Amino acid sequence: MLLQVSSLFVYPVKSLGGISLPVVNVTTRGFEHDRHMMLTDEYGRFLTQREWPRLCLFSTSLHQNGIFIIHKNEKVFIPFYFDGHEMTVQVWEDTVTAIRASDEINRWFSARVGFSCSLVRCASQTKRMVDTTYAKHNEQTAFADAFPVLILGQESLNLLNSKLQDKLPADRFRPNMVFSGGLPHQEDECKLMYIADTILELSKPCTRCTIPTINQQTSKKGKEPLHTLGIYRQQNNKILFGQNALVLSPGVIKVGDVVHVS
Repeated sequence: MLLQVSSLFVYPVKSLGGISLPVVNVTTRGFEHDRHMMLTDEYGRFLTQREWPRLCLFSTSLHQNGIFIIHKNEKVFIPFYFDGHEMTVQVWEDTVTAIRASDEINRWFSARVGFSCSLVRCASQTKRMVDTTYAKHNEQTAFADAFPVLILGQESLNLLNSKLQDKLPADRFRPNMVFSGGLPHQEDECKLMYIADTILELSKPCTRCTIPTINQQTSKKGKEPLHTLGIYRQQNNKILFGQNALVLSPGVIKVGDVVHVS
């Protein structure tokens, strides 16, 4: 059965709104501009929707030299590669160097998040290594949780939605790529995906936290889809949905591209 790329997403600022794109450049760190920035608290610890669901209410739009972050009809422009002071930040167990945005930008976010926070971007010398249990060639990622790319099969989502009263969009799971065709959870059976000149290695099922329970338009939390997924997608007390991937060969991926698997 034909597999095709149906959606592509980037999330320039970790845990803020994502952007649907028709085409993406794929680097060894993942999709270009994906999670290359994040918000941190006053201690340099990353902010996440897990603790602050209202972060989803910051939407993002992509422009040639940067992004606009929009919140309640107010917006701020952020260049992709802003200059600033270096600071040490924490993403899960990793401590790395990042570049802090201007005081003006940080005041804008702090006023709307509700407490003092800073926007940071990956520094050129930042090296966040993928877990050596799964890495093949010392792969790195930016501020994503653990892997460069997250992949989800549309048929997997369709199966889940067939079990839910209220159907959920793909944005609940914050994937980078959604593909159509095949069988539910076919991504679990694939080792490699060949898309145009890009090669992805599917390395590890994605262990789901509470973010999929957050409505990305309202920030309201519920019990689904984790309650239902726990019935048929739980393994060793972990709920698995989607696949984390490494980039073996960078390239360009477009919506509509055929996906070859092995």
